[in-house]
Amino acid sequence: MKPYPSRHLTAAEEAFNTTLGRVRVVVEQAFGHLKGRWQILLKWSEVQHEFVPKIATACCILHKLCQEQNEVFRNQWLPVRQTGRRFPQPPVSTGHQQSEEPRAVRDSPFF
Repeated sequence: MKPYPSRHLTAAEEAFNTTLGRVRVVVEQAFGHLKGRWQILLKWSEVQHEFVPKIATACCILHKLCQEQNEVFRNQWLPVRQTGRRFPQPPVSTGHQQSEEPRAVRDSPFF
């Protein structure tokens, strides 16, 4: 969606532009959080195209599960566009014994 051009706007068009701008910020922040938590979303060029929809869907589902479990999101995970730097996720202790199986599933090229 595009905002109305900024010349001679009606009140309704101005209200639309304002709302569109606010919604756009929320959407950009949501995508930033997804990219921060699931950095495979930053590497589309390294993924076979037929897997893109599955990967994106899995990341959204996992992100929602993390939110429902009140998993902390750290702002340093957010991608930095200007420098191209990426911040690795620090290990998070959940108090549960960790196994290699989840890591193997996450890193599997056959998702």
